[in-house]
Amino acid sequence: MNHSVERRDLLIGGLAVGALAAATSPVAAETLDPHRITLHVLDVYSGKPGANVTVDLSVLDGQTYRLIKTVSTTVSGRPAAPVLSGEDVKVGEYELLFHVADYYSGLGVKLPNPPFLNKVPVRFAVFEPAAYHIPLLLTPWSYSTYRGS
Repeated sequence: MNHSVERRDLLIGGLAVGALAAATSPVAAETLDPHRITLHVLDVYSGKPGANVTVDLSVLDGQTYRLIKTVSTTVSGRPAAPVLSGEDVKVGEYELLFHVADYYSGLGVKLPNPPFLNKVPVRFAVFEPAAYHIPLLLTPWSYSTYRGS
């Protein structure tokens, strides 16, 4: 039996299924407004998308951040819709506040008191109306983010 052929076939099949899922996703890239702020939570600790993570979106208003809205992620680790879209995406400074301790407590993860990470702020600037995607890779003790696509 040639195991390398089986592995290759499995990989090709997996890629095809992934491409099909992306193409048939209800939030496929071509259906989204080109001016949007989206996010994605990837739980590196559990190896799954971060479902049911509460995230607050705020905008810098003078010297303080003013809450615009609160969203929650779905089983895919993304909110059901862009956090902000269309004409609401304006040049300015924003903050996404990820409620990390609440998320891990909800999963039954034993956290110290107080938790090492309670809420994780990610501050970023919209410098022109465009697509801004902010993924958060997360564990109870660390996080990383970047401007995605």
